[in-house]
Amino acid sequence: MQFRSFYPKAFLSVGLLIVLTGCGPSKVEQCNSLSKTFEKGTVLGNKFQQAGQTFQTRMQKLDRRQGLQGFKSGVRDASKEFRSLIGEWDQLTKEVGAVPLKDEKLVSLQRQYVTGLSQYSSGFKTMVGSLEKMGSFDGTPAGAQKVQGNLQEMQTAYNGLTKLGVDLQRLDGEFKSYCTGK
Repeated sequence: MQFRSFYPKAFLSVGLLIVLTGCGPSKVEQCNSLSKTFEKGTVLGNKFQQAGQTFQTRMQKLDRRQGLQGFKSGVRDASKEFRSLIGEWDQLTKEVGAVPLKDEKLVSLQRQYVTGLSQYSSGFKTMVGSLEKMGSFDGTPAGAQKVQGNLQEMQTAYNGLTKLGVDLQRLDGEFKSYCTGK
């Protein structure tokens, strides 16, 4: 007799548990899914940093013999690499936005990340565009003036990226705090 009353109660309890927890992934699973895409962003950010350091080193090693052609070649090579990395960044932004989430707080954080990553991409594109314009330097005083304007444009974009970096670090802290409960 006790078994007869046990099964209906057990099924009712399991049914209630399913209704309360929902059929979707848990908060932990959602946090883990989103976190995996963020790890890709860290790797990609390191690639950007390496490409920037490589470019800077190459420009510092230019000598008189290489002159203007060496400069233009360095800009062209760096531009190609940066454009490729921007393509990867844009793909990552899509991946972050495509992570299926149900938790309202995580959805809000996801939207903020996608916005921030998109703004980063825009800043990177501005910097590379300025770099490419510098690659057309012709050695004239007017050309030197244009390069100065390009450098200013790059500096403005860099300052914007720096601010975005701070904002994304804050957002990352909020994400970690929410997902770890600390």
